Amino acid sequence: MKIILLLDFDGTLVNIAQTPGKVRVKKDLLNLLDGVSKIPFVTAGIVTGRTLESIKRLLPLKKLLFAGNHGLEMQLPGTKIINKAKKYNAIINHIAKEMEKQSVNIPGALLENKGSTLSLHYRMANKKNAEKIEKLFFTVAGKYLEKNNLEVLRGKKVFELKPKINWDKGKAVLWLAGKIQNAAKDKMLAVYIGDDVTDESAFETVNSLGGISIFVGFGKITSASKKVKNPEAVIKILKELLSINKTKRGRNEKDIQSERSLQLFNEV
Repeated sequence: MKIILLLDFDGTLVNIAQTPGKVRVKKDLLNLLDGVSKIPFVTAGIVTGRTLESIKRLLPLKKLLFAGNHGLEMQLPGTKIINKAKKYNAIINHIAKEMEKQSVNIPGALLENKGSTLSLHYRMANKKNAEKIEKLFFTVAGKYLEKNNLEVLRGKKVFELKPKINWDKGKAVLWLAGKIQNAAKDKMLAVYIGDDVTDESAFETVNSLGGISIFVGFGKITSASKKVKNPEAVIKILKELLSINKTKRGRNEKDIQSERSLQLFNEV
């Protein structure tokens, strides 16, 4: 049995920081992900709202596969980058410049131009300024949505503008799973772990594949089949997975390790 293990990053593997740039990845996490990615029957990857460049800089691990910008940018190990929405970069850049001029004077506003998408964060804003940021975002974005085939996503303390195309984290997961399935002769179990509304499409995809979807957090209605409390709980699962598979064994023992790994996810 092959396991394809896909994880969101912010809020799933690390706690959400005040700004994306303040996130620091500890060596222990790098070593853990590196170890998990080297388990023979596991293909591990990150599916994130961050750009592909940003997440690869934070996690410079050769065996991980990546989907950045909510799945719009994808890369398997040793292959070229696939960008599903590069043609939107020009209009997103134009809107980002307009939004930047108007948001720069609102305390707590942080604009990210991510190429094919943009994000306006308000995590550091007080309630009054958060309302100003929301009004600004929808006023500016609203002028371009229909004409340029764009849509809005709401995340955790962030508004996002992206191409309105039939592609999201769920489609990216399906594409990645298909690539892995074609390369493997064994049956495959897909596992997806995420914490935000943008992960719901990935949960739904994994559920449709008969896999295991895990939501990180509290009190949210979700299509995920399982829940854990926080990123620390996710790290614990990954450590247990690595512990199960640390020892080099013969063929029969590898089958046992595979079964115990499946059991680990089923018992979350």
